[in-house]
Amino acid sequence: MKRLRKVISLVLTLSMIAGSAVTAAFAASPTDEMSEREIRNAELSRDVAAQGMVLLENNENALPIPQQSKIALYGGGAYATVKGGTGSGDVNQRYVVNVWDGLKNAGYEITSEDWLNDFKAAYDEGKEDFQGGMWATFSMPDPEITDANIEAASDVGTAVYVISRNSGEGSDRKNEKGDYQLTDIEYANLQKLGANFDKVVVVLNVGGIIDTKFFGEIEGLDSMLLMSQAGMEGGNAVADVISGKVTPSGKLTGTWAVNYEDYPSSADFANNDGNSQTEFYKDGIYVGYRYFDTFRIDPAYEFGYGLSYTTFDTEINYVQADAETVTVNATITNTGDTYSGKEVLQVYFSAPGGKLEKPYQELAG
Repeated sequence: MKRLRKVISLVLTLSMIAGSAVTAAFAASPTDEMSEREIRNAELSRDVAAQGMVLLENNENALPIPQQSKIALYGGGAYATVKGGTGSGDVNQRYVVNVWDGLKNAGYEITSEDWLNDFKAAYDEGKEDFQGGMWATFSMPDPEITDANIEAASDVGTAVYVISRNSGEGSDRKNEKGDYQLTDIEYANLQKLGANFDKVVVVLNVGGIIDTKFFGEIEGLDSMLLMSQAGMEGGNAVADVISGKVTPSGKLTGTWAVNYEDYPSSADFANNDGNSQTEFYKDGIYVGYRYFDTFRIDPAYEFGYGLSYTTFDTEINYVQADAETVTVNATITNTGDTYSGKEVLQVYFSAPGGKLEKPYQELAG
């Protein structure tokens, strides 16, 4: 009986902890005035978000874009920018800076506000009527960019298109248009921008990997920036990167495959095999880049990949090894003449195989 009371007490304690955690996550601040801590943390979130963005493509140096320039901005994510994931990934905040406002805050003149305002009106009306549950988030497909929209914003050389996807607790990703794949309208909109603007920048406001084959298929696309889900200051952070105030130094933490089927778990993931109740994890040691490297599957963008506005030279000074430690000493030099920047030195090792299999290589540090 005494043991049962202890168990009940433990369950009640854990319930109270869980309840307080949920309350803390969704509770509003008790005052209207921002504290110094809030201001300091907002500044930190902006800096961290900008530092973590990954430059995937940058043909013809389409990025950065000088401040005070005119930009034609499209894509629902420009207004309905996703700050973070669903479920436990969601928190209450005082405000969210979307990409539209972030670019205006940075001094850019947005020439496509007719399209953006039309999207905003439809989105706000739809969200007001949305009856989703705790884990659901409202989203609305992008409308078509018309010839009239292009004409209204035609006195500018660069267009930016923001693609948004939400994900997180409560639902599995799907290999469908509007999730892993672009919608037909998104694809057509990018084709229209590529045909009508000198430079086109695609911003990925996504919480996970999406199909990026469109970038090589559509003529006229120049740059692609992974802003991810960058938090409450995300719009200002992406503007810091687009303007060159911050040189992107983020590296991919996952492997982006060319084809969905290249992922070893794609056939069984979620409901792909018709059964989402039982999941067998068959990857073993071959998770992520370990699989792609070992079985020589060429990815679209590999784990650890990320471009920069500047260039770096890495010189390995020496490698030393004893019975316990391997030491790599290197000098990294910024060889560009315009931008400061940061680089990540990635050290991999290949362990000898024996009775146990080993992947081709693993990240050591």
